[in-house]
Amino acid sequence: METCPQCAAGLVAPGGGPPWCPACEWNLDAYDERRVPQLGWRVLDRRAHRLAYRLTMDPSRAGGRARWLLLAASVLLLAVIAGIAGLGAWIVYTTWLSFATVIGVLLLLLGYVLRPRLGRLDPDADRLAPQNAPALFALLRRVADATGVPMPDVVLVDSRLNASASAVGLRRTKVLTIGLPLWAVLTPQERVALLGHELGHFVNGDVRRGPLTGVATRTLGELSLMFRPAAPSGGSLLMMAADLLARAVLRVAHSGTVAAYVLLVWLSMRDSRHAEYLADDLAVRAAGTEAAVSFFDLLARSETLDMYVRRDARAGLSPAAARASVAALRTADPVVRQRSIREEVSMFASHPPSGLRARRIAQLPPAAPAVLLTDADDIAIDAELDKRYASARREIAIGG
Repeated sequence: METCPQCAAGLVAPGGGPPWCPACEWNLDAYDERRVPQLGWRVLDRRAHRLAYRLTMDPSRAGGRARWLLLAASVLLLAVIAGIAGLGAWIVYTTWLSFATVIGVLLLLLGYVLRPRLGRLDPDADRLAPQNAPALFALLRRVADATGVPMPDVVLVDSRLNASASAVGLRRTKVLTIGLPLWAVLTPQERVALLGHELGHFVNGDVRRGPLTGVATRTLGELSLMFRPAAPSGGSLLMMAADLLARAVLRVAHSGTVAAYVLLVWLSMRDSRHAEYLADDLAVRAAGTEAAVSFFDLLARSETLDMYVRRDARAGLSPAAARASVAALRTADPVVRQRSIREEVSMFASHPPSGLRARRIAQLPPAAPAVLLTDADDIAIDAELDKRYASARREIAIGG
């Protein structure tokens, strides 16, 4: 077995990739060459990975500078988009029914595609009402009161192994979405931790979620996808030459937008990570240290958890049985946490690695829960969601 050059401890490499030292974490930041390139060039991906690792492992906050730079970039982008649309409208108005009109229409279409999105509610989403889920809404109220955060305006459920909180529309409607496969496997206090964290997003000031500060990163991300060159096409020699020229132009545009996107992500990353940690702190306040650590240790095994959830959905297991089937995944294993750090660190990740979050919370002074979810209330919540659990299990089973 290989040993660490720094502390002589044995190296580990669960799942393959570059080995690291579980004792001193030597080489934990090494880039895994098996990763799918995100920036298009391995050398840039390696540098971006090292930068993301350093920013992720540094818990300090970036301060207001990043927020102001993002705000300035967003205002500039909005001005450019408005200028593109305005120029297109002027060309159409002054050159109606001429060749230039086509250019004006194209500019109008580009302005429309790049318009800022404030999000909207999916009309087909499964929305819960307080009168149909009183026990769940009572728990939400208790968590909101204990953490000092506002109640969500809308509560949705879906069949994803996830949960999220967002604000949509001009009125910034606060939306909480609970993924029933994840909710089903959580213990009562882990459910409290989940709600504490998600509601925390309504007050943690995440710079990437702001209605204005998030415009720049969202727009540049969409542009980078729009400019990504397609696979080469065949055809005549002339068509191949035109395709080659178009791909070259698109590659330059794609590289430029990706570079600008990475720059903005880098500026906002530390601030965004700090916002996630603030939401984690609210999860601890609501559910207590033990439940919060257990929750994030479970998320650190997301791939295995997903496999268990799909298996249990096909078997038609109840929430209590599904919860018992994943009990072994809650073990606080330092190597599992480190592997989570290795695999989840990315400039484009929306959250810090789950293993790092579990470790960070475990190192804080122990906190008692402010909200205790009794077994009776937990059973009542599951009864309210029973039909939706069955629908989610069917959807997961059909999806494989």
